[in-house]
Amino acid sequence: MGLDPVFERRKAAGIPTFREAAAKVLAQHRKTWRNAKHEHQWLRTLETYVFPHIGNQQVNDITGPMMRNVLAQIWLSKPESCCSTSTAPQAPIRAAVRAPTSLSRSVTGK
Repeated sequence: MGLDPVFERRKAAGIPTFREAAAKVLAQHRKTWRNAKHEHQWLRTLETYVFPHIGNQQVNDITGPMMRNVLAQIWLSKPESCCSTSTAPQAPIRAAVRAPTSLSRSVTGK
C-alpha cells in the first residue's frame, strides 16, 4: 500500500492531526495524574469515541459541529459520564491553539 498524499502534505505543513496533538497532551500530563488508571481512561475515551471520527483531521480543520457530534455520541452512549469524558477531546485542540508552533515542532521533529 502506498503513502497517502493528503496526509503527507499535511504532515509537511507541520499542522498536527488530532491524534498527534492528543499524544503530545498525553505526554505532557503523564506526570500530573495520580495513577496510571487516569491516563488509561483518558486514552480509552479518545480511542473509543474521538479518534474514529476526527483522529486523522488536522486540528485546524476541526469544526464546532464536528466536536458537537463527537460529544453527542458520548452523551448518547454514556450519559452518566459525559461531563467527565467530554474534556478529553477538548484538551488536544486547546493545546494546539495555545501553542501551535511548539506542538507542530514536537510532532514533526522540526
